[in-house]
Amino acid sequence: MKALLLAMLLLTAVCAHAQQRDTIISGNWQVINPVKHKLWGNSTYLSQGVNFARNKEFELGLGRTKGLNAIAAQGFFFMTMRSWGVNYALTDVAHKTMRQSIKGFWEFGFVPTFFVGDFLLRGEYIYQMSDGQHYLRPSVGLTFVFVDVAYNYSFLLNQSRQENLYRHGISIRLKQFIGMKNWERKQFLGTSRFR
Repeated sequence: MKALLLAMLLLTAVCAHAQQRDTIISGNWQVINPVKHKLWGNSTYLSQGVNFARNKEFELGLGRTKGLNAIAAQGFFFMTMRSWGVNYALTDVAHKTMRQSIKGFWEFGFVPTFFVGDFLLRGEYIYQMSDGQHYLRPSVGLTFVFVDVAYNYSFLLNQSRQENLYRHGISIRLKQFIGMKNWERKQFLGTSRFR
């Protein structure tokens, strides 16, 4: 009997902990639709882009995003987007050959009120399947939620094999987030110090 009671208490505690809430009050913030799985995110990320570098590169991307919309005092807001996934890319080398590559990426975007101070940070690991080159490409730029413009530099990790096909570049990327209604929303509940 004691074992059954202990099992019921344990099951109740596990179910109470696993229950998902739609709204949470945390300090001065009301959190609506909190992220249920931080690793999985809350929307699907699709992208297509072009990198204007030494050799032009075209890409298609698929991944996941953890999105957040926050409304602060006096109507000011900000958005954050953390995305990760994979890309498939084609590089036009000197208008002669096309080289295929697979990329893994992680990016962080921040969009405040009026887009003043917005930024994008992105990191990519690139494996070029055609000739076995490995690249590391950090990027920094601007994001306008669905459009990114960023400067990047591609570091060739195995330089002894061949020359760097990209070096400096400017990338333009169009993005779509499937399931934006699932993004977490935070609303400031405290009083404004401007009143």
